[in-house]
Parts: sequence; structure tokens; C-alpha cells
Amino acid sequence: SSRRRHTRYISVTGVQTCALPILSVYLFMHHPPFTIYNKQMDSIGFEPKDKFWQIIEQYKNVKHIFFGHVHLPICGIYNGTGYSSTRGTNHQIALLPKDDNTFFNSNEQSTYSIVHITHHQVNCIIHEYLNEENAYSCSVPLKEEYES
Repeated sequence: SSRRRHTRYISVTGVQTCALPILSVYLFMHHPPFTIYNKQMDSIGFEPKDKFWQIIEQYKNVKHIFFGHVHLPICGIYNGTGYSSTRGTNHQIALLPKDDNTFFNSNEQSTYSIVHITHHQVNCIIHEYLNEENAYSCSVPLKEEYES
């Protein structure tokens, strides 16, 4: 079954990656590994959540989890690990569906994220790429620290 395959994959790669305690680990995955309290997305979410967290909680070096799938901008902390997602690149899911049995889309802007990771910072810039025609110059000189 696909659930058994996922469990095996998580067990092997999770232990190999997280077992290096000197490294900070940043996970990029499709599904969020926890409930997001949106019935539409949670009904087709990541499984097995409990097995995933059994592996992750053995190590303290998983710093942040980036995920997609939910087509909603979400960020927070789960069991001490930061997480974030952004809207989708093709369609958006309505935050508050009208009923539990139908998926509803919304007309919000599509986005993608650019992630910068350094020893001291994780910075996630969300870009509404379909809105670039509204950009304008404000003629403010750049500080030296930003110039390349």
C-alpha cells in the first residue's frame, strides 16, 4: 500500500538526514505533516502523521518545514518546529468552505516563495508574480549592505 511505502521512506530518509546533529535541517515537502484545521485539505492530507513526528521528535535539528498542497498562506510552530506555506501557483482554496463536501476555490493571487537560509536567519519572501505590472519605481537609493 502507499501508506506502507511512505512510512518506509520517512523512516529511512528521516533518520539518515536528522541523525547528523551538527546540521540544521530544513524540510521541503508537499503535504503538511499535521492538521491545519481546514476540512477540505485535512481530508486529503499527509499520512502517517504520527510516524513522521515520531522520527522528527528524536532530533532537535529540524528547524523549519516548508510545504505546499493547501494553497493557503500558513505559518506557525508545531512541537517547536517552525513551518510555512504559501498560496498555490495555479488556483487558491477558499479559507472558509460553504460545506464540508465540496472544494471551493477563491480568486486570490497566485504566489511562490523565495527562501533565504543563513546561519542566523530563515527568510521566506512570498511573491505574487501575476501582479508584477503594478510595480513602480520609488527612486530610493540602496544602502551599501544591499548592493551587490
